[in-house]
Amino acid sequence: MNQDDLFLKLELSDIENKLRELLFSRHPLKVWEDVNQYARVELKSLESNNLKIDKFDFYSEEKVYFVSFNLRGMNYYFRATTEISGSDVVLTPLGDIYRVERRREIRLRMHPKVQTHLYLKIEQEEKIQEGNVLSINRVDNKERELFQAFQNELKGMPEIGGVRVLDLSEKGLSAVCSSSEAKLIAYSKPSSAILIIEKDNVVVEDIEVVYEVDYLDVRLEGVGMKKLGMSFSQSEKLSGIINSLNDNSIVLTSLDEEFAKFIEELEG
Repeated sequence: MNQDDLFLKLELSDIENKLRELLFSRHPLKVWEDVNQYARVELKSLESNNLKIDKFDFYSEEKVYFVSFNLRGMNYYFRATTEISGSDVVLTPLGDIYRVERRREIRLRMHPKVQTHLYLKIEQEEKIQEGNVLSINRVDNKERELFQAFQNELKGMPEIGGVRVLDLSEKGLSAVCSSSEAKLIAYSKPSSAILIIEKDNVVVEDIEVVYEVDYLDVRLEGVGMKKLGMSFSQSEKLSGIINSLNDNSIVLTSLDEEFAKFIEELEG
């Protein structure tokens, strides 16, 4: 599906109805400038398609912002100019408003707004007599030597703790870990994990690492980091959490990013 088919322009007669439905539903809006600047805001009032909201942290009167909201399984998008009204901000739609039917493989940008960590379960199958290091069946001597490097880190630990999740979908994620943790994951091939999303936790099964690339974190200069892409089986509980985060405009999503690209191509 190309972007012209994905973003469907609303008829003028539908715009006011959808905005009023948004007001009465008390669903939040999402206002964003880019992947690092976005906010969840409440719609306070509506007058002639002008939306009054609370002032958000990165507000600047000179800028045009992207805006989205969700109603009954549909995502709506537009751009807006702004002006100050007392302690509030008034959004005025700029150009058309678009509707998008929700797709199952929506990706949520979790870091840094929503703290999410993955705890991979490492099975302790047998001990190597020399060095008392965790081992996995059918590993050769060279691989066993590599595992000995992890002795202090792994002793008594059933899982790798707190791998930071960058983005998340119903059947996959990307996460950041140290180079040594990435090696351990590659050799141990854990098949299950516990995903902690703030106060929620979900068990994910049938994990498979689908890619590994270098990752640069300026705060950890000199420390080797890796970004891992992982797939796993779909979970009804995780699907519910993802839908809730999207419905409540808490995170930036892949659809949001696609809309920004759509507008850029439209104007280019």
